[in-house]
Amino acid sequence: MGDLNFIFGDVAQLVEHLPEEQGVVGSIPTVTTKKNNNMKAILEFNLPDDQQDFDLAVSGMKFWSVLYDLDQSLRTKTKYASDDLPQEKYDAYQEIRDELRELMSDNNLNFDMVK
Repeated sequence: MGDLNFIFGDVAQLVEHLPEEQGVVGSIPTVTTKKNNNMKAILEFNLPDDQQDFDLAVSGMKFWSVLYDLDQSLRTKTKYASDDLPQEKYDAYQEIRDELRELMSDNNLNFDMVK
């Protein structure tokens, strides 16, 4: 898929720290608003207790990529369907793609979130 930084922009940076408790701090890159104010969000995890939450947070781009690839595969199967593709299969592909997009919409997600 290539360099994610190049394709999708800055990726959250993670910094490990080991004071008394092991933990990981992640930051979303600084975003400039119209007023030229810098905003920053910091995610903090206490490891190993929050390991699952940490893994999910840092795997967000992978989840997006898998869903996007599935959506595009289903799109290709319907848009470029051969004439001998049974109508039932065509309808099933379209139904699955519609369901995927509905689930995403219900959770305020869309593929345009990543540019």
